[in-house]
Amino acid sequence: MISLWEGCNGKKVPGASLRFFGIIFMTEPLKDDWCYAYHVVAFLDVLGQKNTFSDVSGIPEDDAGKARLARVLKETVGFVRSSRETFDKICDRLSQSKGMDFPVQELLKARLVGMRKREIYSYGLADSFVAWSTLKGKTETERCKAVNGVFSVLSACAAMMAFSFARGKAIRGGINIDCAVKLFPDAKEIYGPGLNSAYVLECCAGWPRILIGKGMCDYLQEMVDSSGKSLEAKFCRRMAKKCQQLIFIDVDGQTALDYFGVEVMSIYSRVFTKEGILLPAKKFIETQIDMFSKLYGEESKRILDKYINARSYFLSRFPNL
Repeated sequence: MISLWEGCNGKKVPGASLRFFGIIFMTEPLKDDWCYAYHVVAFLDVLGQKNTFSDVSGIPEDDAGKARLARVLKETVGFVRSSRETFDKICDRLSQSKGMDFPVQELLKARLVGMRKREIYSYGLADSFVAWSTLKGKTETERCKAVNGVFSVLSACAAMMAFSFARGKAIRGGINIDCAVKLFPDAKEIYGPGLNSAYVLECCAGWPRILIGKGMCDYLQEMVDSSGKSLEAKFCRRMAKKCQQLIFIDVDGQTALDYFGVEVMSIYSRVFTKEGILLPAKKFIETQIDMFSKLYGEESKRILDKYINARSYFLSRFPNL
Protein backbone atom coordinates (compact mmCIF):
# COMPACT_ATOMS: atom_id res chain seq x y z
CA MET A 1 0.00 0.00 0.00
CA ILE A 2 1.37 3.42 -0.93
CA SER A 3 1.46 6.21 1.63
CA LEU A 4 -0.16 9.55 0.90
CA TRP A 5 2.87 11.31 2.31
CA GLU A 6 6.47 11.74 1.22
CA GLY A 7 9.04 9.85 3.25
CA CYS A 8 12.31 11.33 4.52
CA ASN A 9 14.13 10.31 1.34
CA GLY A 10 11.59 12.00 -0.91
CA LYS A 11 10.06 8.76 -2.17
CA LYS A 12 6.57 7.48 -1.58
CA VAL A 13 6.87 4.47 0.68
CA PRO A 14 4.38 2.61 2.89
CA GLY A 15 4.38 3.66 6.53
CA ALA A 16 7.11 6.28 6.12
CA SER A 17 8.11 8.70 8.87
CA LEU A 18 8.86 12.40 8.95
CA ARG A 19 11.24 14.06 11.43
CA PHE A 20 10.74 17.63 12.63
CA PHE A 21 12.67 19.10 15.58
CA GLY A 22 13.67 15.61 16.67
CA ILE A 23 10.07 14.37 16.80
CA ILE A 24 9.15 11.46 14.56
CA PHE A 25 5.70 11.53 12.96
CA MET A 26 4.61 8.21 11.48
CA THR A 27 2.63 8.55 8.28
CA GLU A 28 -0.21 6.16 7.65
CA PRO A 29 -0.71 4.02 4.59
CA LEU A 30 -3.98 4.29 2.73
CA LYS A 31 -6.73 2.64 4.74
CA ASP A 32 -9.62 0.59 3.42
CA ASP A 33 -12.05 2.93 5.22
CA TRP A 34 -10.71 6.03 3.43
CA CYS A 35 -13.63 6.36 1.05
CA TYR A 36 -12.67 9.16 -1.34
CA ALA A 37 -15.90 9.98 -3.15
CA TYR A 38 -18.08 12.79 -4.40
CA HIS A 39 -19.93 14.73 -1.72
CA VAL A 40 -22.24 17.70 -1.57
CA VAL A 41 -20.60 20.08 0.90
CA ALA A 42 -21.86 23.35 2.40
CA PHE A 43 -19.66 25.82 4.27
CA LEU A 44 -21.43 28.62 6.18
CA ASP A 45 -19.78 31.43 8.13
CA VAL A 46 -21.35 33.84 10.64
CA LEU A 47 -20.38 37.42 9.79
CA GLY A 48 -19.38 40.19 12.18
CA GLN A 49 -18.16 38.06 15.08
CA LYS A 50 -14.66 39.55 15.05
CA ASN A 51 -15.98 43.10 15.33
CA THR A 52 -18.19 42.15 18.27
CA PHE A 53 -15.22 40.64 20.16
CA SER A 54 -13.32 43.92 19.72
CA ASP A 55 -15.54 45.45 22.42
CA VAL A 56 -13.82 43.46 25.17
CA SER A 57 -10.23 42.95 26.31
CA GLY A 58 -9.01 40.73 29.12
CA ILE A 59 -11.20 39.85 32.09
CA PRO A 60 -13.10 42.91 33.35
CA GLU A 61 -13.36 43.60 37.08
CA ASP A 62 -15.84 46.50 37.14
CA ASP A 63 -19.60 46.05 36.77
CA ALA A 64 -19.79 47.92 33.47
CA GLY A 65 -17.05 45.75 31.97
CA LYS A 66 -18.71 42.56 33.19
CA ALA A 67 -22.04 43.62 31.71
CA ARG A 68 -20.33 44.41 28.40
CA LEU A 69 -18.60 41.01 28.42
CA ALA A 70 -21.88 39.22 29.14
CA ARG A 71 -23.50 40.98 26.18
CA VAL A 72 -20.62 40.12 23.84
CA LEU A 73 -20.55 36.47 24.91
CA LYS A 74 -24.31 36.21 24.40
CA GLU A 75 -24.03 37.70 20.89
CA THR A 76 -21.06 35.55 19.88
CA VAL A 77 -20.59 32.33 21.84
CA GLY A 78 -24.29 32.11 22.67
CA PHE A 79 -25.31 32.58 19.06
CA VAL A 80 -22.77 30.05 17.78
CA ARG A 81 -23.84 27.42 20.31
CA SER A 82 -27.56 27.84 19.68
CA SER A 83 -27.03 28.05 15.92
CA ARG A 84 -25.07 24.79 15.87
CA GLU A 85 -27.84 23.13 17.84
CA THR A 86 -30.45 24.53 15.44
CA PHE A 87 -28.43 23.49 12.41
CA ASP A 88 -27.96 19.96 13.77
CA LYS A 89 -31.68 19.68 14.52
CA ILE A 90 -32.59 20.81 11.00
CA CYS A 91 -30.22 18.24 9.47
CA ASP A 92 -31.49 15.50 11.81
CA ARG A 93 -35.12 16.22 10.98
CA LEU A 94 -34.41 16.29 7.27
CA SER A 95 -32.60 12.95 7.62
CA GLN A 96 -35.62 11.46 9.36
CA SER A 97 -38.29 13.01 7.15
CA LYS A 98 -40.15 10.91 4.61
CA GLY A 99 -39.12 13.15 1.75
CA MET A 100 -41.03 14.18 -1.32
CA ASP A 101 -44.43 12.68 -2.04
CA PHE A 102 -44.42 10.58 -5.18
CA PRO A 103 -47.55 8.89 -6.56
CA VAL A 104 -47.01 5.14 -6.83
CA GLN A 105 -49.09 1.99 -6.82
CA GLU A 106 -49.61 0.17 -3.54
CA LEU A 107 -47.23 -2.64 -4.55
CA LEU A 108 -44.40 -0.13 -5.11
CA LYS A 109 -44.60 1.68 -1.77
CA ALA A 110 -41.84 -0.46 -0.26
CA ARG A 111 -39.48 0.74 -2.99
CA LEU A 112 -40.50 4.33 -2.30
CA VAL A 113 -39.38 3.99 1.31
CA GLY A 114 -35.86 3.15 0.15
CA MET A 115 -35.90 5.97 -2.41
CA ARG A 116 -36.72 8.54 0.26
CA LYS A 117 -33.74 7.77 2.50
CA ARG A 118 -31.04 10.37 3.02
CA GLU A 119 -28.10 10.99 5.35
CA ILE A 120 -26.90 14.48 6.27
CA TYR A 121 -24.04 15.27 8.61
CA SER A 122 -23.08 18.60 10.15
CA TYR A 123 -20.39 19.94 12.45
CA GLY A 124 -18.95 23.25 13.57
CA LEU A 125 -15.64 25.01 12.99
CA ALA A 126 -15.46 28.01 15.38
CA ASP A 127 -18.24 30.31 14.08
CA SER A 128 -18.60 28.34 10.85
CA PHE A 129 -20.79 25.36 9.95
CA VAL A 130 -20.24 22.47 7.60
CA ALA A 131 -22.99 20.21 6.25
CA TRP A 132 -22.45 17.36 3.84
CA SER A 133 -23.88 14.22 2.32
CA THR A 134 -22.11 11.55 0.31
CA LEU A 135 -23.01 10.84 -3.30
CA LYS A 136 -21.29 7.47 -3.49
CA GLY A 137 -23.20 4.48 -4.77
CA LYS A 138 -23.97 2.92 -8.14
CA THR A 139 -27.43 1.42 -7.66
CA GLU A 140 -30.58 3.37 -8.51
CA THR A 141 -31.67 3.38 -4.86
CA GLU A 142 -28.29 4.82 -3.83
CA ARG A 143 -28.63 7.53 -6.47
CA CYS A 144 -32.02 8.41 -4.96
CA LYS A 145 -30.38 8.67 -1.56
CA ALA A 146 -27.68 10.93 -3.03
CA VAL A 147 -30.07 13.43 -4.64
CA ASN A 148 -32.16 13.42 -1.44
CA GLY A 149 -28.99 14.41 0.41
CA VAL A 150 -28.37 17.28 -2.02
CA PHE A 151 -31.93 18.53 -1.56
CA SER A 152 -31.62 18.32 2.22
CA VAL A 153 -28.31 20.22 2.37
CA LEU A 154 -29.73 23.00 0.18
CA SER A 155 -32.93 23.32 2.20
CA ALA A 156 -31.09 23.15 5.56
CA CYS A 157 -28.78 25.98 4.52
CA ALA A 158 -31.77 28.04 3.36
CA ALA A 159 -33.34 27.63 6.80
CA MET A 160 -30.12 28.74 8.51
CA MET A 161 -29.98 31.91 6.39
CA ALA A 162 -33.53 32.83 7.38
CA PHE A 163 -33.14 31.94 11.06
CA SER A 164 -29.89 33.91 11.34
CA PHE A 165 -31.35 37.06 9.81
CA ALA A 166 -34.33 36.79 12.16
CA ARG A 167 -31.97 36.53 15.15
CA GLY A 168 -29.89 39.54 14.13
CA LYS A 169 -26.97 37.82 12.44
CA ALA A 170 -25.84 37.45 8.84
CA ILE A 171 -24.44 34.33 7.19
CA ARG A 172 -22.36 33.89 4.07
CA GLY A 173 -21.65 30.53 2.49
CA GLY A 174 -20.96 28.23 -0.41
CA ILE A 175 -22.28 24.84 -1.54
CA ASN A 176 -20.68 22.61 -4.13
CA ILE A 177 -20.20 19.00 -5.20
CA ASP A 178 -16.67 17.63 -5.33
CA CYS A 179 -14.56 14.85 -3.83
CA ALA A 180 -13.78 14.48 -0.14
CA VAL A 181 -12.99 11.83 2.48
CA LYS A 182 -14.01 11.37 6.11
CA LEU A 183 -11.05 12.06 8.40
CA PHE A 184 -12.04 9.23 10.75
CA PRO A 185 -14.58 6.42 10.26
CA ASP A 186 -16.73 7.37 13.25
CA ALA A 187 -16.38 11.15 12.94
CA LYS A 188 -18.44 13.73 11.04
CA GLU A 189 -15.50 15.75 9.71
CA ILE A 190 -14.60 15.53 6.03
CA TYR A 191 -11.58 16.85 4.17
CA GLY A 192 -10.64 17.39 0.54
CA PRO A 193 -11.50 19.44 -2.56
CA GLY A 194 -15.21 19.37 -1.73
CA LEU A 195 -14.73 21.25 1.54
CA ASN A 196 -12.19 23.59 -0.03
CA SER A 197 -14.42 24.50 -2.97
CA ALA A 198 -17.34 25.29 -0.64
CA TYR A 199 -15.03 27.48 1.46
CA VAL A 200 -13.76 29.33 -1.63
CA LEU A 201 -17.35 30.02 -2.69
CA GLU A 202 -18.08 31.43 0.76
CA CYS A 203 -15.09 33.76 0.46
CA CYS A 204 -16.33 34.95 -2.96
CA ALA A 205 -19.96 35.47 -1.92
CA GLY A 206 -19.39 39.16 -1.22
CA TRP A 207 -22.52 39.74 0.88
CA PRO A 208 -24.90 37.66 3.03
CA ARG A 209 -25.87 34.89 0.64
CA ILE A 210 -24.84 31.33 -0.28
CA LEU A 211 -23.19 30.74 -3.64
CA ILE A 212 -23.70 27.51 -5.57
CA GLY A 213 -20.73 25.93 -7.38
CA LYS A 214 -20.48 24.59 -10.90
CA GLY A 215 -20.18 21.01 -9.64
CA MET A 216 -23.63 21.29 -8.09
CA CYS A 217 -25.18 22.81 -11.23
CA ASP A 218 -23.64 20.17 -13.49
CA TYR A 219 -24.78 17.33 -11.22
CA LEU A 220 -28.38 18.53 -11.13
CA GLN A 221 -28.56 19.15 -14.87
CA GLU A 222 -27.10 15.73 -15.62
CA MET A 223 -29.71 14.18 -13.34
CA VAL A 224 -32.54 16.12 -14.99
CA ASP A 225 -31.32 15.12 -18.47
CA SER A 226 -31.08 11.41 -17.58
CA SER A 227 -33.37 9.12 -19.54
CA GLY A 228 -33.98 6.16 -17.21
CA LYS A 229 -37.46 4.63 -17.26
CA SER A 230 -37.51 3.04 -13.80
CA LEU A 231 -39.42 4.43 -10.83
CA GLU A 232 -36.11 5.36 -9.17
CA ALA A 233 -34.86 7.21 -12.26
CA LYS A 234 -38.08 9.22 -12.46
CA PHE A 235 -37.83 10.01 -8.75
CA CYS A 236 -34.24 11.28 -9.17
CA ARG A 237 -35.22 13.53 -12.05
CA ARG A 238 -38.09 14.98 -10.06
CA MET A 239 -35.91 15.61 -7.01
CA ALA A 240 -33.18 17.20 -9.15
CA LYS A 241 -35.74 19.60 -10.61
CA LYS A 242 -36.85 20.52 -7.08
CA CYS A 243 -33.21 21.20 -6.20
CA GLN A 244 -32.88 23.47 -9.23
CA GLN A 245 -35.90 25.41 -7.97
CA LEU A 246 -33.94 26.19 -4.80
CA ILE A 247 -31.27 28.13 -6.68
CA PHE A 248 -31.30 31.22 -8.91
CA ILE A 249 -29.02 33.57 -10.84
CA ASP A 250 -28.27 36.64 -8.72
CA VAL A 251 -27.92 40.22 -9.98
CA ASP A 252 -24.16 39.83 -10.53
CA GLY A 253 -24.57 36.64 -12.58
CA GLN A 254 -23.55 34.32 -9.75
CA THR A 255 -25.58 31.19 -8.99
CA ALA A 256 -26.91 31.39 -5.44
CA LEU A 257 -29.31 29.73 -3.01
CA ASP A 258 -32.80 31.22 -3.21
CA TYR A 259 -33.32 31.03 0.55
CA PHE A 260 -36.55 33.08 0.49
CA GLY A 261 -37.75 31.77 -2.87
CA VAL A 262 -41.07 30.11 -3.65
CA GLU A 263 -39.77 26.54 -3.21
CA VAL A 264 -38.13 27.26 0.14
CA MET A 265 -41.22 29.05 1.42
CA SER A 266 -43.32 26.01 0.49
CA ILE A 267 -40.95 23.70 2.41
CA TYR A 268 -41.00 25.86 5.55
CA SER A 269 -44.50 27.33 5.20
CA ARG A 270 -45.31 26.59 8.84
CA VAL A 271 -41.99 27.93 10.13
CA PHE A 272 -41.21 31.03 8.04
CA THR A 273 -44.03 33.09 9.49
CA LYS A 274 -44.37 36.81 8.96
CA GLU A 275 -43.99 37.66 12.65
CA GLY A 276 -41.46 34.98 13.56
CA ILE A 277 -39.02 35.15 10.62
CA LEU A 278 -39.82 37.62 7.84
CA LEU A 279 -40.40 40.85 9.75
CA PRO A 280 -37.45 40.30 12.16
CA ALA A 281 -35.20 39.51 9.18
CA LYS A 282 -36.29 42.67 7.38
CA LYS A 283 -35.81 44.75 10.54
CA PHE A 284 -32.27 43.43 11.01
CA ILE A 285 -31.27 44.24 7.44
CA GLU A 286 -32.76 47.72 7.66
CA THR A 287 -31.05 48.32 11.01
CA GLN A 288 -27.66 47.40 9.55
CA ILE A 289 -28.20 49.72 6.59
CA ASP A 290 -29.23 52.58 8.89
CA MET A 291 -26.22 52.04 11.17
CA PHE A 292 -23.52 51.78 8.49
CA SER A 293 -24.96 54.64 6.42
CA LYS A 294 -24.14 56.94 9.35
CA LEU A 295 -20.52 55.78 9.60
CA TYR A 296 -17.55 56.96 7.56
CA GLY A 297 -14.66 55.05 6.05
CA GLU A 298 -14.12 52.50 3.31
CA GLU A 299 -14.90 49.53 5.56
CA SER A 300 -18.26 50.95 6.60
CA LYS A 301 -19.09 51.74 2.97
CA ARG A 302 -18.18 48.19 1.97
CA ILE A 303 -20.41 46.65 4.65
CA LEU A 304 -23.23 49.07 3.79
CA ASP A 305 -23.16 47.91 0.17
CA LYS A 306 -23.43 44.29 1.31
CA TYR A 307 -26.62 44.91 3.27
CA ILE A 308 -28.09 47.01 0.47
CA ASN A 309 -27.64 43.96 -1.77
CA ALA A 310 -29.26 41.75 0.88
CA ARG A 311 -32.20 44.17 1.10
CA SER A 312 -32.62 44.19 -2.67
CA TYR A 313 -32.90 40.40 -2.66
CA PHE A 314 -35.35 40.43 0.27
CA LEU A 315 -37.60 43.02 -1.36
CA SER A 316 -37.55 41.10 -4.65
CA ARG A 317 -39.08 38.16 -2.80
CA PHE A 318 -41.43 40.13 -0.53
CA PRO A 319 -42.18 43.45 -2.30
CA ASN A 320 -45.31 44.13 -0.23
CA LEU A 321 -43.98 43.18 3.20
